[in-house]
Amino acid sequence: MARNMPYDDANLHQFDSQFRNRGIVMLDAAIVKQIIETAGGITYIGDAECGTATAAAKWRIQRIIAVGAVQTVEWADGDGQFDNVWDNRVALTYA
Repeated sequence: MARNMPYDDANLHQFDSQFRNRGIVMLDAAIVKQIIETAGGITYIGDAECGTATAAAKWRIQRIIAVGAVQTVEWADGDGQFDNVWDNRVALTYA
């Protein structure tokens, strides 16, 4: 029997837009995504296993910098490894 998920692929974009500034967006049962937009055109996106504490070094974090129509996407530590702390996202080194 199929589970009735409240936000499937067809309406995930609408869900993401609605809750983008509120922090947590569930993508599936195993992964949680944090999205934080800051002043100055910087967006932080973090992925981790569901239930991972934001203070645990188990997050994959991206930083997107928007200047006009140009967006630059960078990874914490320069890679997509799940080894960063979401709470430290602003102080991390990105490449």
